[in-house]
Amino acid sequence: MKYIEKYPYLILLLICFGVYFQTLFYDISYCDDITIMGTQFNRISNIDRIDDELFKGYLDTDYYRPIINISFILDAALGGRSPFVYHLNNLLYHIFIIFLFYYIMIKLKYDLKYSLLLAIILSIHPLLLNAVAWIPGRNDLLLTLFSLLSFNFLINYINRGKIFNLILSSFTFLLALLSKETASILVILFTIYAYFHNGKSRQDTIRVFLSLFLSIVVALIMRFFAELGASVNKMGIGVIMMNLSVFGEITSKFFLPINISVLPVYSIYYTIFGSLVLIIMIIFPLLRKVRSFNLYFGLSWFILTLLPTILVTTQNSDEWNQYLECRSYLPVIGLFIYISELLKIYIQPKYYLLSLKAFIIIAILFASINLYKSKVYEDGISFYSSAVSDFPDRSLYKEILGNLYMEVNKSKDAENMYKDMIAANPTYSKNFLKMADFYFNQKNYDSSIYYAKKSVELDSNANATSLMINSFISNNMPDSAINYLSAIYQDSTKYPEAYIDLINLLINQKRYDDALNIAKDRISKGYDRSIFTDIFYSWTQYFFKEKDNVGVIRTMEKGIEIEPNNIEVLKYLVESYRNAGLIDKSQFYEKKLNKLLKKF
Repeated sequence: MKYIEKYPYLILLLICFGVYFQTLFYDISYCDDITIMGTQFNRISNIDRIDDELFKGYLDTDYYRPIINISFILDAALGGRSPFVYHLNNLLYHIFIIFLFYYIMIKLKYDLKYSLLLAIILSIHPLLLNAVAWIPGRNDLLLTLFSLLSFNFLINYINRGKIFNLILSSFTFLLALLSKETASILVILFTIYAYFHNGKSRQDTIRVFLSLFLSIVVALIMRFFAELGASVNKMGIGVIMMNLSVFGEITSKFFLPINISVLPVYSIYYTIFGSLVLIIMIIFPLLRKVRSFNLYFGLSWFILTLLPTILVTTQNSDEWNQYLECRSYLPVIGLFIYISELLKIYIQPKYYLLSLKAFIIIAILFASINLYKSKVYEDGISFYSSAVSDFPDRSLYKEILGNLYMEVNKSKDAENMYKDMIAANPTYSKNFLKMADFYFNQKNYDSSIYYAKKSVELDSNANATSLMINSFISNNMPDSAINYLSAIYQDSTKYPEAYIDLINLLINQKRYDDALNIAKDRISKGYDRSIFTDIFYSWTQYFFKEKDNVGVIRTMEKGIEIEPNNIEVLKYLVESYRNAGLIDKSQFYEKKLNKLLKKF
């Protein structure tokens, strides 16, 4: 025990690396991290433009998180597209947070042994696995790191009264704001803390508030001038009501981390259990009339830092996750403060060995869960297989897993997953379209036609109709394609391009008169006649290259009927009739062409 107390940081370092070492060699999960190291890699790989990231949105969204962007630029500079560096830096940020947490607990005058034990539990808690093992969990890692740094300097200011510490607190608070917007709520927490620990000095409290508020103003000004992307969230009363469950969910997973998930969805059972536990935690000190600021401060920290997460959700939350466990990183610091205060009040020194045994059991249990659960972050297939296993009703999880199977040429596994996707949501048109597209690429055109028709029956969408037509054609069923298009081309809402596809198909099948009749029908409905001239003209060019004079002549004759004074069409007719040996016809159109040319 003497050595443990002497080398606490080494102990924490070894435990963190021991539990998370395997994550260093994981691939990406294909959930947001593919954007970082894929579509956005050219952006983050240019370290010479690192200063530009101060005024850009996070991964082309409307989130303003330049510190996160810059951290990925540094990763790319060190390791390129190798996930190792990204995972390593996530782990290092996590270790720094654990060190800082332990350091702050000592500053708050908590017992050295209990502070170390709680820091160990924090370092291996399964609820925080999502923040460490998943590369985009970086958002909450840096948010927590800079928030704790700001709190640390605030404590220094309160204890020592040096204005420089307040400046450092405000600056690191600004970095927290530029990492994630959630940090803004800390203004309330830190101001309350300053008020009660400064002898309720109004002047010092106002100074703390204004310095932190100034950081918010700076962040808002920077955001105003930033180039932001499109919103990826939705808001509203319905969203808030749904997300109120997050308080119960996180509380439940904090005390019973057995239902950890990569892409979680709210569970009524965990929400109720966690909510009851949280209510007990709130009521307990009130009933016992405990006069402890830190007890209420810890609870306030937990509740207030979770509060911003209830305001938004993803636009496709009905198909996707409803919240993320990594967002609990900063809030659970408050729960650890609460527990530290309970231990300080109620656990006497003579019970230390008993409590130590309890901590060891919890630590072993948490570490085991963490080691086992971390494997789901090994690669994209592991990640989404876990999501599908946890929430089999989420068809979008199954679609992405099917896509990943296709990338590694496991077409049979992909087919089965796409079928499960349809079974999970049999009324969703896009699921059938995905199945149709899969079979089309597998050259199973009969199945492609079947699922494309199902998709159209559920929702008359152009993509499914287009795929069905292409399947008919690829399956040597042009007449079926023509019949289908003939039945729907009058209704532009079902498939706006139907008349164009129909005309092209008819020309391809040498049914020139039928193609012309469709064109005339559309022109009579107010369509621009040049559209149809261009269609016939493009076919003329094709037939010309194929040296098919008959095809050239027939398409141009129809084109002339649509637009008699089209010079380009006349030129082709002149040459085509001459090549076909029909000199009289050629001369006839040549005279007409010359008259038109003289006019211009």
